[in-house]
Amino acid sequence: MKIDRGQRGTHHAARNPLRRGFDFLRDLVLLREGRRAFIDGTLPSGLLLGLLFSLEFIFMGQSLVHTTAAHTIVFLYTAPIFTALGLRFLPDEHLSRLQWAGIGVAFFGIVVAFLGFGDRPAGELLTGDALALCAGVSWGFSNVALRRGQVAAPARRRPSFIKWRRRRSCWALMPQRLDRLESCRRR
Repeated sequence: MKIDRGQRGTHHAARNPLRRGFDFLRDLVLLREGRRAFIDGTLPSGLLLGLLFSLEFIFMGQSLVHTTAAHTIVFLYTAPIFTALGLRFLPDEHLSRLQWAGIGVAFFGIVVAFLGFGDRPAGELLTGDALALCAGVSWGFSNVALRRGQVAAPARRRPSFIKWRRRRSCWALMPQRLDRLESCRRR
């Protein structure tokens, strides 16, 4: 589909699908949460989490172009190492020396496991491995951002949406449960 930018009558959203997606998400959030979604202090943390999550998938997708899926998965699952490194700077999160030694041994094991190269050129494999490691870093730091940021603060202040749904579904399913109980007693 070709859109002439100078054509009159063409809506701006039809010219830019990315902008249309952002507009849709903004309208959805405004409809569901109202203006408090933008003034409760969670916007910067939410944007940071969205950026880190997006970077994780961009790095992971690009790493699959250069290296094997096995390498990508192993390096992606280095995220707990980077989470531990990032949480070290939070006041109430401290690991013991034994736990740090375990993280060091795990990282050393990953390095040793990938010293032998496969059938691809070493430079290409290293590029893909570095991109997969960046995906793991993004995932690990997204955990740190979630723990440290204001996104989790409203959940601590108000009852969880899931708890509310459980309570509601409990009452909605109660007649069905009672009916089953009654049929079991008849047997």
